[in-house]
Amino acid sequence: KESAPINNEVLEKIGRDTQVFHELWIPFGLEWIQEIQVQDENSIDYIMQYGEYANVISIKSYRNATHRITITQDSIISVITLYANGDCYLDGYQYGNTKEQRTQGYQQTRGSEWWATFPVYGNAGNYVYYAGTNQHSNVGLTKQIQNVASGAFISIVALIICPALSIPSGWGALAGALANLYTYGVSNYPWSTAASYKAPYYYMNSGSPYITPINGACIQYRFNFYPLPNYSGGTPNTYYWYRCAMF
Repeated sequence: KESAPINNEVLEKIGRDTQVFHELWIPFGLEWIQEIQVQDENSIDYIMQYGEYANVISIKSYRNATHRITITQDSIISVITLYANGDCYLDGYQYGNTKEQRTQGYQQTRGSEWWATFPVYGNAGNYVYYAGTNQHSNVGLTKQIQNVASGAFISIVALIICPALSIPSGWGALAGALANLYTYGVSNYPWSTAASYKAPYYYMNSGSPYITPINGACIQYRFNFYPLPNYSGGTPNTYYWYRCAMF
């Protein structure tokens, strides 16, 4: 399909749409975008690739700050409605609120914080002091996973995990893991209506995430994702990710 010319109005809409992607924790970036098809400044299709599945995503925004996100994956059509107060609905069923903020792990009061797939100090084997677990035993999908587009699935699960742990929207490692979970769930448990995850976290030093030599902090999270509730139907991968900060 031939796209219309790119003008300032189109660029402004892409900018607004990007904010909607980010608010819903739907991955949006060069590693996910296959193509952007522009019909006009009010109608843009984003061709996204999440794991094995291509999604065609379009966003319709209204003056009352409501957004309607249509995600088409083969014969599946998932419609997300995002309201101004942060409430999100998938095909008419609420699954979260983007305005809720929750924290767990350690309270950062200054400095910068980021997530990485490697520790800011030491190596993976140095993080041996168990400090707690971030988990959710029943992330409801509103319907069977085989009837939910992969982009909508990622949004549902990420909306539980990311605000709780200050993971930035669209972080590639998490998005990739959730795309893999979706593929595994559709292949093995297509009738599942809920997922779950468990992430015990560890410090390098007993009782504290702070690392004096670098004037920073680092927490190792060991994520396991499950295509069924109550941590069952487990996938074979454990993901070692790090919440880091420098002060």
